[in-house]
Amino acid sequence: MVPGVKTVTQVLALPGAVVGLAADIRTIAEQTKALPEIERQMKSVAECTATLPDLRRELQAVAAGTSTLPDVQAGLGTIDARMATIERTMPALVSVEAALEGLPDTMDDLESGIGKLLIALDSLFGMLRQVNGSVDQLHGSVQPLQQTADRVGRLIQRLPGGRH
Repeated sequence: MVPGVKTVTQVLALPGAVVGLAADIRTIAEQTKALPEIERQMKSVAECTATLPDLRRELQAVAAGTSTLPDVQAGLGTIDARMATIERTMPALVSVEAALEGLPDTMDDLESGIGKLLIALDSLFGMLRQVNGSVDQLHGSVQPLQQTADRVGRLIQRLPGGRH
């Protein structure tokens, strides 16, 4: 039995949910196809930021030349902090991009597996419908016997040595 699923109706609703999940996975797989372009752009950003240390030194020289302008120095401090943040995060961003490189293939494999699961679930639901029909038939056959069984039980209780 599937945890949280208590009725045949709930079980029969599962293929719709799985189909929705498969559509979401296809959407994710489609959207991850942009990763090679993101990688190219990240490499471009990395190349551009390689010159940041030189730029920092030049900015410090400008700051020294304009020391009478305190607002400029405050702005440069902010720029320095942002450049340092960018420099620190670049390796992490590149490693994340590398880790996501195989994601489209994984998503394709998942989509294939979900397709097979849907086929198996369809078969299972067909069998459950047959079992449900058999249980209904059995119930219809046994129900008329209940009154007879009750009468036989009462008769046995009346006999000597019967249960009271």
